[in-house]
Amino acid sequence: MLADLAIRTPSVGALGTGTLASGLSLRRLIDFVADQLPRWRGHPERPPAESEIHLNDQLCSYLNGAARRSALDAIQFCAESPDESHRGRRLDLAVRPCGSTLRIEGRRYSEFETILPIECKRLPTPHDDARRGEREYVISAEDKTTGGIQRFKLGLHGAAHPLAVLIGYIQGGTPEHWRSTINGWLAEVASSDALWRDEQLNPLASDAAVARFISVHRRDAASTVTIELQHLWIDMRGAP
Repeated sequence: MLADLAIRTPSVGALGTGTLASGLSLRRLIDFVADQLPRWRGHPERPPAESEIHLNDQLCSYLNGAARRSALDAIQFCAESPDESHRGRRLDLAVRPCGSTLRIEGRRYSEFETILPIECKRLPTPHDDARRGEREYVISAEDKTTGGIQRFKLGLHGAAHPLAVLIGYIQGGTPEHWRSTINGWLAEVASSDALWRDEQLNPLASDAAVARFISVHRRDAASTVTIELQHLWIDMRGAP
């Protein structure tokens, strides 16, 4: 995995020798997160938690420990990080360099910059939070902008990034149920807003613990700029 890619000097770190092919190192970071999700969920000392804020906090701590154990001390996971383009907004999790400067896919990142933005959502949205609405994984209720896909699509999160991650904590239903439901919501939004047309979640390789999907979203009707979202869904049913 990524442990074999970490190469550092006193001043500069990198996830590989030279410049890697476009998307390769970022996708390996995503693979690392996907690989760790079931280990985090099943950790015998993980306290019971249901709320998003507590789950995010636990996951952030675990991923940092896993990164150290995997000799990935060139990166760190930060919770509630201010978005680089919209300082009033915060990312649930952000992957950043740790104590060094990294060059990934030809781009230089200081330890104050986000390599990979990550948002996390519960599935289903809690019924006691009417402000968010049941479709919050896609788009927020009324005129708010709290939707998971919506934030990335509109550039309210990760505007400088072509690739981001949405982690789904499944607390009811199955991955296939949620894929069908979310694709239905996307189609509903597209029926009244052409900018959302033909945007759907498509399956990637999955295992018994983590379901993986991919979607591509246009950010501007007047350009070809898009963002790719990788969806990692962990089944929390029966977990503490």
